[in-house]
Amino acid sequence: MKTELIEKILEKYLLWEEVKTTEQVESNKNESNKNESVFIWKYVILRCRNAGVHFGKLEYASNGVYRLSESRRLYYWKNIKWISLSETALYWIDDDSKVCAVINLIEITEREWWEIIPCSSEAIKSIQEKVNYIN
Repeated sequence: MKTELIEKILEKYLLWEEVKTTEQVESNKNESNKNESVFIWKYVILRCRNAGVHFGKLEYASNGVYRLSESRRLYYWKNIKWISLSETALYWIDDDSKVCAVINLIEITEREWWEIIPCSSEAIKSIQEKVNYIN
């Protein structure tokens, strides 16, 4: 079990390094259209100090402005095996999780974001398929 987890973490790290290198090469080609994140056009979880936790495709990130398409607020997340939001981005969310409706495009203007976490295909699927939470 531990070996499998270590292998998955290593695989995610190597994939992230590959994405990072590719994005850096593309960024150097066109400095005038530079974004501050290597995760542009990737599905991410964006944790903010005041705006909460959002999932979506990162379209723009520069100077404290973050634009997400296909955005969903993660009101409450739970995973039976994992405790952190980072692990949720790697794996999946449980049925008890509360995810809000899809917003086509949001813009978060917050200079004090805490983290941008890239999502695995498994996590993307579990969040996208989650039924909208209604109080």
